[in-house]
Formats: sequence, structure tokens, C-alpha cells
Amino acid sequence: MSTPIESRFQIVDRNTGEEVTEENFLKEHYNEIRGNQKKGFEIVYPYKLLRFMAISDNSKTRVLLHLLEVKSSQNLISKTSRVLADELGISKNTVNTVMKKLQEEGLLVKVKQGTYLLDPDVMVYGGTNAWRAKDIWMKHHRT
Repeated sequence: MSTPIESRFQIVDRNTGEEVTEENFLKEHYNEIRGNQKKGFEIVYPYKLLRFMAISDNSKTRVLLHLLEVKSSQNLISKTSRVLADELGISKNTVNTVMKKLQEEGLLVKVKQGTYLLDPDVMVYGGTNAWRAKDIWMKHHRT
């Protein structure tokens, strides 16, 4: 049996000030939007979703999206924070802030200088790439 993952986000209802769990937020608000018209599973196309989310002008969001775009099929990101900052046209401090937070949250592991590993539970290519990425993750991730 897997242990539940503690939430990384705090969602607060602006009207009531009440804190809402991620799961309850998604159930309540997503179901309101969807209604009962659709049943079953949904397919997400990651690169279309990334383009959809890229309209944000928030620099930190742009860093997150860029990391998902530039990762290898084994979830390795082989770029220094300076290179990432230059590619995005933002400050190196912003990139470092995001990278540090991802590491603190256990979503990214620094393998060596300029090489990072993204948690395969965030996003991973299918097929043999998935098990390779998970194998690499297990070797480098320290819980």
C-alpha cells in the first residue's frame, strides 16, 4: 500500500479564506466545469498542454515549462542555470530559485554540475524510456 503524498500546494478560497486540499479542489471545481456529460478517462497531450500553459507571463512558470520541454527521454536536463536563463531571457536568480524549490520538494535531483533529473512521476515518455527514467531516478533520488 502506498503512503499518501503530502500536498505541495496551498489552495485558499478567496471568498471564505478556507484552505482546500488539491484533491477536493479538483473534484469540486473540475466536476462543476465538466458536469456529468463525460465519463471515463481523458487523454492529455503534454506538448499541447505546455503550449496552453506557456501563455503565462510568470517567469517561474516559464522555467517549469521549459524544463519539461528540454528534458531527455530519460528525464535528464543537461543545462546549467545560466544556459536556461539565457534561453528564456530571464535572470539566473529566477532559474536558481525554481531549481532549488524543485529540489526541496523532491521533484528534481542534481546529478552533477549542469545535469538534473526530473521525477518521472511528473512526466515521462512511454515505453522503455519510462522504466529507464524510473531506474535512473531510483539511483539518484535520496528520500
